[in-house]
Amino acid sequence: MILERSPRRTGPLVIAVAAAAIGYFTLRPGGGGPEAAIPGDYLASDVILNVILFVPLGIGLALAGLRPRGAAIAGGLTSAVIELAQLWVIPGRYASVHDVITNSSGAALGALLIAHWASRARWWRPLAPWVAGAVIAAWAGGAFLLRPSFPGAHWYAQWAHSFDRTESFRGRVLSVSMQEVPVADGFIEATRTLRERARGADTVRYETTLETGPPTGGRAQIMAVVAGPRGEIASVWEDGVAVVARQRLALSDAGLRTPWIRLERALSPQGNDTVRLEVEVTRRMMRLSAETGTLVRETRLALTPDLFWSAFLPAEYQGGAGRRWWPLVPASLTCVVLGLALGGRPMLLGAAAAAILLAGPLLAGVVFPDAPLIATALAGIAAGARLAPIMGLRKREGPPV
Repeated sequence: MILERSPRRTGPLVIAVAAAAIGYFTLRPGGGGPEAAIPGDYLASDVILNVILFVPLGIGLALAGLRPRGAAIAGGLTSAVIELAQLWVIPGRYASVHDVITNSSGAALGALLIAHWASRARWWRPLAPWVAGAVIAAWAGGAFLLRPSFPGAHWYAQWAHSFDRTESFRGRVLSVSMQEVPVADGFIEATRTLRERARGADTVRYETTLETGPPTGGRAQIMAVVAGPRGEIASVWEDGVAVVARQRLALSDAGLRTPWIRLERALSPQGNDTVRLEVEVTRRMMRLSAETGTLVRETRLALTPDLFWSAFLPAEYQGGAGRRWWPLVPASLTCVVLGLALGGRPMLLGAAAAAILLAGPLLAGVVFPDAPLIATALAGIAAGARLAPIMGLRKREGPPV
């Protein structure tokens, strides 16, 4: 392998690529809007992504001759500089101490991987069953986190402003209702009634009627139901002439990103139209529609098991027509890991494949995997099984070629 033949030459190249990726994901201005609405709800997603982001840097530093402790220190210093830049220079970004800790941990993990790479076949053998079990548990348990969530004892409605009452939507909100109960801007007196109706219903429905104004050119909140500044229940945003909506799922309760649903060309670019927006959420799908006169547009987002893995994308996932593929990327990577772990045991690997694709939908009641998800999962598992001997994680089968 290249890493074993010329690590000193490979190290600077890996460092350069890792630094470019880190800069791309951390040093760009934040766009505001839905992604920045409730950052506190995304702690687990941020921790995992921060660790993963700095693993390649740790690998490069180790290949260049640094030990794990030195790689952790270098990763921590790099992260501290980034956090200071996000705090003082880069608009729309959030700086935090836990980012420095998780980034340095990722760099240390990458360096440890290289430090013990020569003995990988020995330590991977006892570790592989635990890795496979974690992947299967995440797929099965993740399906339960796709259920709608309604926390908080006191809810507030927000008409065309964020929690700090910053006006941004240039049109006018005429009415908002949840479960056919009108909700005015401000404290919702019927919080308890609404919460009980929502929790006991098969379908949760929000309706918003508005008069459009000139598009803002960016994102502007049209309406939201919140349980405090970090407890958003649902919201609808204008994004140019598109509309994006979000229903809080149990993913947010676990500190993971909840996906959005996006409807293109929902609003007129000229403005001055009366539009009725409807968001409908069940345990199996989300639906977003926009009605302008006799014209009705709508899109749907099926709650398939791979949607759980959208929580680990580097940016929030906005699903809808033509946006099916992004959650398949992290989902396929977990299937590769499953193949690496169980590639030498075909019967066990087949049972694991069935478990990740069927256990969650059967137990949690979400939608069964469709053809693209099944094909992606099986391809990832097969790729992992073939990669295991190539990477030296297990012995090659058959006579040497």
